[in-house]
Amino acid sequence: MNRTYRTLFVVLLLPAIAVAQQERPPALVDVAKAEIVEAALARKFVGTIRPKRVSIVGSETGGRIVEYPLREGMRVEKGAVLAVHDAKAIELEIVAKRAELRLSKELLQELLNGSRPEEITQAKSKVAREEADIELRKWRYANALRLFQNETISEDEVKETLFALRSAEARRQESLAMLKLVQDGPRKERIQQARAQVAFREAQVALLEDSLTRHTVRAPFTAYVVRTSTELGERLSPGDPILTLAELDEVEAVIPIPNAAADLLRPGAVATVEIPSLPLKDRRFTGKIVAIVPQAEERGRTLPVKIRIQNPMIDGIPRLKAGTLAVAVLAVGPKVPTLLVPKDAIVLGGRAPMVYVVGEDGSVAPVPVAIGAGFGERVGIVGNVPDGATVVVRGNERLRPGQKVRARK
Repeated sequence: MNRTYRTLFVVLLLPAIAVAQQERPPALVDVAKAEIVEAALARKFVGTIRPKRVSIVGSETGGRIVEYPLREGMRVEKGAVLAVHDAKAIELEIVAKRAELRLSKELLQELLNGSRPEEITQAKSKVAREEADIELRKWRYANALRLFQNETISEDEVKETLFALRSAEARRQESLAMLKLVQDGPRKERIQQARAQVAFREAQVALLEDSLTRHTVRAPFTAYVVRTSTELGERLSPGDPILTLAELDEVEAVIPIPNAAADLLRPGAVATVEIPSLPLKDRRFTGKIVAIVPQAEERGRTLPVKIRIQNPMIDGIPRLKAGTLAVAVLAVGPKVPTLLVPKDAIVLGGRAPMVYVVGEDGSVAPVPVAIGAGFGERVGIVGNVPDGATVVVRGNERLRPGQKVRARK
């Protein structure tokens, strides 16, 4: 197509586009008013993104590492296995101690059950046998005395029957004592001793089981592995580092602030944090001040201010990385008239942030703005936006300059 025909085509097409735009219905949007209020001037301070928590996980016990499934950059949930020490010896010891515990419990139960009827019957029978034997020994002694008087046997033979009788009487006393012990059952002292033995064995087993549990190292919280300090097969001593975990689901922008400016801040205040290394449309985050550390750094005489930010995840990877440069926009200056708009009114992604201002005829015009400090759900801006102007806060991402809009009711 040559230049003449192309120009003619455009000339003919423009009226059709204009008619189509006139016939298009207004876009349905949410709007709000821009408002000038007395607010503190915003200043920018440079700091660093830090993990919410960092933990160097160490070995609670010694031994060889037999499982080490993690590598740097991996995400681990709370309670996940980080490493396992060789625990074969302690497992065998637990088996032996559990067997000893079962034996102690059975002995205690035997004492608590007392004597069986068969044991009492057996003891009574023994007493009866001894009494019968005594009667026999008495008869033999009396017979021996008669024979001695008739000079049939010697005095020594008489003494033998007497000693046999006394021995039988002693055995009866022993049998009677045994019968009483069987009938009374075990002594309370023996039962207490048996119970103490069971408690001792239980404590031994519990101690070994606790030691076995400590042979498996688990994650104390949900985090990312940022450093490994050992390898599979390596032998560690108690206290040796295994790996380092960093909690990144939430991060903290640690911003050094001069003392005078820090005095104007309060925990719980909303703050805006920019990450210059990210694309323009993705670099602004909103967080809350969680701490103003009351310990100034000796070099710069600044106080660390911690701003906690929810860290978005993209394909399981945290958007904000530890150690990243962060710029906090904080309201620490004197109060001056400041134009505030809802945060959703800011449209990012272009050369500069902008807001769509609704004109009297219902059409929208993009106005470039500079963004200041955050004030709750609103943010301060500087630009050619008049006080009381109507700005689009929802539905603005698809608007075009000059497009007609209609506010939702």
